[in-house]
Amino acid sequence: SLFGEFDAIVGSSRGVYLIETKWNPSWYAGGGTVVLQPEQVFRHKVFRAYLTAWRSEPHSSWADFSASIGCLLPVELAYMPVAPVGSRTARSLECVLTDLASRGTETHDVLLYLKISQHPVVASVQSPTFRLVTIDCPSDYGFIEM
Repeated sequence: SLFGEFDAIVGSSRGVYLIETKWNPSWYAGGGTVVLQPEQVFRHKVFRAYLTAWRSEPHSSWADFSASIGCLLPVELAYMPVAPVGSRTARSLECVLTDLASRGTETHDVLLYLKISQHPVVASVQSPTFRLVTIDCPSDYGFIEM
């Protein structure tokens, strides 16, 4: 799929949280700033646009949605191919968008950083739309004991 996948999506009455997760120090640049891959940032833009379009008018199916999506997407995303009807990606998107449509209206981009004990602290994310959430992992392997 050209779309890729999120590490997590959380929907609540307060909003929708699109989550990328990092724990490896190779993912951050000098000065403790995480640099996301362009396709990760793009995935967030596309999904946000899909969710906005899905909420904008009722859609009975992915086929119905994909037929109207071209005029609902922002111009910079209009060239993005839509998942083919019946594909696994289309079925997944339809299910997730249907569920998230009734959740809180705010959509947030989140970078969840798992700070493994010996690694440096990360202070920011290069992409300005992302909110950084840090969780301390006391082990050297990134596991949190429950």
